[in-house]
Amino acid sequence: MNGAAILVTAMPPTAFPTVKASTICGDIAGRVQPGGVAAFRGVPYGDAARFMPPKPASCWNDTLDASSDGPYCPGMHPPYDAHMSESCLSLNVFTPVRS
Repeated sequence: MNGAAILVTAMPPTAFPTVKASTICGDIAGRVQPGGVAAFRGVPYGDAARFMPPKPASCWNDTLDASSDGPYCPGMHPPYDAHMSESCLSLNVFTPVRS
């Protein structure tokens, strides 16, 4: 997402309200955290096959749920769990919410 512009707007106030943003790859939906910070978690930035260089992430058609962290990369040693994946090229974005 080179040069991606993110426009953030807040939804009505509730406990951790949803916040949406538009990127060059599509819309994402995150959560507003205490202090007026929008958190977009697990946003894909690349795809890579095993032992191959990464490529830019594929774009999406529907709103991407960015309310939780993406999978983490496997390590050299166990324990391995269900939230681990070789498709682990994602990032978390935190930004102030505009009223």
